Amino acid sequence: MPKFFIGIIVVLMLLGCGRKEIPQLQHGASSPPKITQLSYVVNGQVVKFLLKLEGGRDGIGFQVDRTLLDPHCKCAGSWQRYSEMVPQSRYQGKKVSRMFGLPLEDTTYLFRIRAVDMEGHLSEWSETMQAHSDKNRIK
Repeated sequence: MPKFFIGIIVVLMLLGCGRKEIPQLQHGASSPPKITQLSYVVNGQVVKFLLKLEGGRDGIGFQVDRTLLDPHCKCAGSWQRYSEMVPQSRYQGKKVSRMFGLPLEDTTYLFRIRAVDMEGHLSEWSETMQAHSDKNRIK
């Protein structure tokens, strides 16, 4: 008798209303997130980035990775997430500036930046940017 009721329940579930598939993401006409302008300036022990974010869906932000330049091999160390701006619609098409400290004196830092939208779509990484920390240099 229990098998009969389970069978009826399964049949009713299969004949019920609605679609019988996994929900699909709705892809609109939005373009992938991207950084259309990127520049940076080093002043002493501070680096300032100026970037323009475009594209994406439901908001856009960016991620910044940082590492140190190895003085012996002149190669990059391990990249680590240094900063992240949560995607927001107010950054869409706007120029955004961020400043980061360069705490170690006489050290070369490497940065890379990429855009991210609210759905997690990522742009390509930017070119690697070098910032040399020097407490005496101020532009």
